[in-house]
Amino acid sequence: MQKLLTGPSLAFIVFFAFLPGCGGKEGNDTQKSLQVITEARNRFEAAGQNVKKLVELREWVDERLRSDGADVVALESFQRKVDNAIVSTFTAIARKMQSSEASRVDTFRTWANGLKETLPPELIEKLAPGFRSLAKAALKAHPDDPELRRRAGWQPVEVDLDAWRAAPYLDTDADIRLVDALETNLAKDAWKAPDGTLWIPPAWKHAGDISSLIELVAKRKKEWEEREKDPFFQEAQRIADATRTDLAKALNESYRWMSRIFKPYLFLVEKDKAWDEAQVARQKSEMVLQLYDLFYSEYREPLGLTDITDPVPVVVFRKHEAYQQYAAKRGADSGAVGHFEHDTGRLLVSDETDRDTLFHEGTHQIIAYNTKGRLQVAFLNRSYWFQEGVAEYFGATSVSLDPETKKWKYTMGLLQEGRLSWWRQNERNAYPLWDLLALTYGDREKNKTSGNEDFNLYAYSEGWFLVYFLNNFLVDSEGVVQIGKPGKYRKGWLKYFRGELDGKTGRNFFLECMGLMGPDGQRDEAKWKTFEKEFYDYYEWINRKVSLKYHVKNRRLVPWYEVVNRKGRKIGEKEDDMLHPPAH
Repeated sequence: MQKLLTGPSLAFIVFFAFLPGCGGKEGNDTQKSLQVITEARNRFEAAGQNVKKLVELREWVDERLRSDGADVVALESFQRKVDNAIVSTFTAIARKMQSSEASRVDTFRTWANGLKETLPPELIEKLAPGFRSLAKAALKAHPDDPELRRRAGWQPVEVDLDAWRAAPYLDTDADIRLVDALETNLAKDAWKAPDGTLWIPPAWKHAGDISSLIELVAKRKKEWEEREKDPFFQEAQRIADATRTDLAKALNESYRWMSRIFKPYLFLVEKDKAWDEAQVARQKSEMVLQLYDLFYSEYREPLGLTDITDPVPVVVFRKHEAYQQYAAKRGADSGAVGHFEHDTGRLLVSDETDRDTLFHEGTHQIIAYNTKGRLQVAFLNRSYWFQEGVAEYFGATSVSLDPETKKWKYTMGLLQEGRLSWWRQNERNAYPLWDLLALTYGDREKNKTSGNEDFNLYAYSEGWFLVYFLNNFLVDSEGVVQIGKPGKYRKGWLKYFRGELDGKTGRNFFLECMGLMGPDGQRDEAKWKTFEKEFYDYYEWINRKVSLKYHVKNRRLVPWYEVVNRKGRKIGEKEDDMLHPPAH
């Protein structure tokens, strides 16, 4: 310590007035005062930059001031000089402690803390910068000491970011982005104590973000508690509890589920350390809500739809294997990567479920929730081609960034070239159109149990094409297919669709909607033959069109007059779009 506290002596000049001797007691006091000042000067020069000796000198001056006959003015002036020297020396030494060993820092800090008991408050206040430097040095020597952090101005942060993310009341991207931003800044600047507590440095520039976020969380929580009084949220909670119970029975009790609500959807996402459940719920909700908006933009007005008011449950598994285990117990197809349960109204997917499948199964769900008395309807008697055809129609959806709005744009009803190709390769065993229209979900189950499950694939391929045909088939007076215009059977299609939602179904109802039924309530043979021929002619034309180079772009047919090659030269011919091109 002695070596540490010594150094070059400080220059010290004492100015004092000539005091005349006048004999008696007054002369003796003057002589005594001169002796005290001289001794003080000598002691000061001897102390130099030894802060310990400077402090001892100050104590000595205090004793002199308390003695009789002391020259108070001179001693007080001298004491101020000593105080300034103590402040400058202490501050300089404290700063140098930043690069000292822990033992030296601890020794000096122990001594320095004692000064707070001996020196006056006003002088301790002047030593504050030095004490702060010393606190930093001590913290550097003992970084895991919370008390040292506190003395250095660090503050503990009483927030749980993971709990905020998992909380159901922070359910917007904007809210979560604020949590993510705070986490990033804390990871960069905060200290994590052994007990897990986060500490922020003094005057941290993001401290205000913490206060703002705490206020926001409290506000969102209050709003959530108010929403919980809403019958929709109460019903969503009931459905969530029932779903958790069913999942536990099908799997085991070790699975845990986080719930999130994005009206009208209720998400239950499997908890797993490998992913952020809240983020997964947001991502999946964006897709199903896009589907919801797409479906309603297409059919809200034509079918007179109203928004779904019941909670619509979606279960998201972390891994496909867990989904398969559940799906097998529910009797879903072995190769499924997602499915909709008509009896529970649940959509079940995994992290590996692609958008096409999500849109396909999600379409089943939307149709079900728009069907009157859906749980009372005899589902096995429902039209198989209709359900799977519409689901495939929406499953054939593309997404692109709109250059004007800078928002994602979804386009539905595109070509399902895979379905078209599969049907072409297997058309020998395909259902005739008349038989296709009579297929029900009961037939699907019969095919499964009889080993003819492959026949069910025709309901997907032929069902999709029938929906595509009803919405798009239109030929002008020259026999040219009109691409991009509403099909001639679209009105009949909308009538049939509305009937399915009202509980009607089956082949006869289809004939009625398409105007193919005679006045005797039987099939009008002439009209049916025309309809059937148009259906298969369109099928042949589509296959021919798809085989032509540059005639399909982004899963959409290109009219002959817009077909260009890579060089931008128009190469399309009118005959390309003729339903029955002339023979050459």
